[in-house]
Amino acid sequence: MSKLRIRPYTLTTAVLILLIILIASPAWAQDTSSTPTATGDTESKPPQEDGADQPSTKKQRKLPPIGVNLGIFTPTSGHSRDTFGGSWTKIGLGVGGVKSALSQGKLSFDLSIYSNKSGDNHAFLAPIGIEYRRALRAFDPTHRPAFIPYAGATLNIVATELCVPTEDIHSRTRFTEGGSIFLGATVGKRVFVEARYLGIGKVRGLDLSGFNFDLGVRL
Repeated sequence: MSKLRIRPYTLTTAVLILLIILIASPAWAQDTSSTPTATGDTESKPPQEDGADQPSTKKQRKLPPIGVNLGIFTPTSGHSRDTFGGSWTKIGLGVGGVKSALSQGKLSFDLSIYSNKSGDNHAFLAPIGIEYRRALRAFDPTHRPAFIPYAGATLNIVATELCVPTEDIHSRTRFTEGGSIFLGATVGKRVFVEARYLGIGKVRGLDLSGFNFDLGVRL
């Protein structure tokens, strides 16, 4: 009689789905009905003469801060560095303020993308999951300090696509389990620095875990 085998990433997927349901439940429970408008007699105003300045009825929309995110990822495995390169650089567009950290901690969605190419070999990694981030100093949320150090961890499912022709590994999407721990700091709402260790299960015998360093600036 064959034994039932549960793959690690199958169990991790179930945990992620449960966490997402728990986080989303309060939002679904909120009343989405609009606030009733008070009715009553209003004082009529005389029409303004032609050419008089009319107050603007449209609210001016502020554009979100836009900047750049710079990152360097380095695999810890010597074989992976030789295969895909030792420094995977990434440059991305940053939209909106930098991610905040609260003194009581906060759960949020986590998504990162890492990729590099060396000769005929290339690697693509996309950890998807849940992040817990907490400030390392206590503060009143209504009076945020300019400098906030933080720490956190993630639980991920990692989508990968690897190509190493010399090892008979061809482009194909594969999934494995993963997670990370990180330390960082924000300066206001426009600058952040972060160091992260990303642990990833082996894919076709390749250890893809590594260290990542990020810097983000908003204008």
